Amino acid sequence: HGENVGSVSVFKSELKPLYASIQDVCDAIDELPVLSAIALAIRGEHRFCNVSELRYKESDRINAIVRTAEKCGQTARTEGEDLIIISNGNLCDNPLFKSFGDHRMAMSQIVLALYCGGGSVDDAPFNVSFPNFLKCLGVAPLRLGVVGENVNSSKSPLLMNYLSSKVNVCCSYVQTVER
Repeated sequence: HGENVGSVSVFKSELKPLYASIQDVCDAIDELPVLSAIALAIRGEHRFCNVSELRYKESDRINAIVRTAEKCGQTARTEGEDLIIISNGNLCDNPLFKSFGDHRMAMSQIVLALYCGGGSVDDAPFNVSFPNFLKCLGVAPLRLGVVGENVNSSKSPLLMNYLSSKVNVCCSYVQTVER
């Protein structure tokens, strides 16, 4: 019908470790959380050069990436101004992530949870930048809440994260105050 036609061939191959130069990092500083998530899934030593600006984003993203790597059973550390991620490519099942209230960390951790076959993120503030994020991923989380007085000290978020990880169900917990 006059439309362009093409073929795409995909071959399985061993992915090589990621390396991002100073210019690469400068051009894609906001993509470093998801690139670090990808690095965690690839065996090898990955280097992202001159990432110190990540400390001054919505959270200290370097610290958040290091904690994310630990939750996946891998290692991340700084070496001077560089971020080094060392992974054997075998991530833990059902990791429980802490997003530090950072929308980009939350989105990268949700991608990791999907890759791991399950898991959860304590807070998913991605509505800041990508309100349809879960829908685009094909994920429909259950939404849970607590009804009652003085629910600020409720253990429901911890219980919800634990139970959802055991049954491999994506859940989100939102605490709202009704006035």
